[in-house]
Order: sequence, then C-alpha cells, then structure tokens
Amino acid sequence: DPKTAAQKQDEPEKPPIFIRIDTFTVNLKKINAEDHFLQVEMQFKVVDPKADAAVKLRMPEIRNALLLLLSNKTQEELLTVEGKQKLSSDIVTQSNQIIRAKEPAKDGVVGVYFTSFVIQ
Repeated sequence: DPKTAAQKQDEPEKPPIFIRIDTFTVNLKKINAEDHFLQVEMQFKVVDPKADAAVKLRMPEIRNALLLLLSNKTQEELLTVEGKQKLSSDIVTQSNQIIRAKEPAKDGVVGVYFTSFVIQ
C-alpha cells in the first residue's frame, strides 16, 4: 500500500540505544600448544526499548553464550577484519535467539560495536 509506505517514510528514525557489556577476558582456543587470551569490551545497539529491557533481563544468559562463543575462537580467526565481523554477526545472532527477537532488525540487537579488542 503506497499510503502506508509513505507514512513509514515520514516516521522519524528511532534514536539508537547502546547497552554496554562488561569486559570479557577469555582464553582462546589453543593452536600449537600456545596460550592466548582475548580481552574485549563491546556495546550492543538496539532501536526498540523492549529489546533494551529484554537484553538487560537476560544478560546472564547472553554473557554465558558470549563466553562460550569467544573461548571457542582462535587467535588466527580474530586477527582479521573478516574474523571480527563474523564474530560480531555471531554475537548478534546468538543474542537475538536468547531474547527471542521475532524481527531482529526491529526488536532485537541490530549491531555489536567493539570498543576494545586485545589479543595476547
């Protein structure tokens, strides 16, 4: 319906809501018997206040999933831009599954922004 489409275009874009995730420090998956760890800080971006509330309500489950996801990565996977982008995408997907976002682009986590990313 063109009228509905025009109304949607007239709606102001909702300002983003950023949710700071506490710092993670994890051992990375071993390759060649070398120990490496990752310390990462990130923020989730949502546009729906309901998603903000859902993320905060289920934060322990999200942190658990992220801990398992991060500790299953290797240093080699995370050193490239592509590896970091894939990690970001995986975090969005897992987080939205936990908060049961029906339309992730609207009512879920729409982005993950790394504010610190250190591998040693």
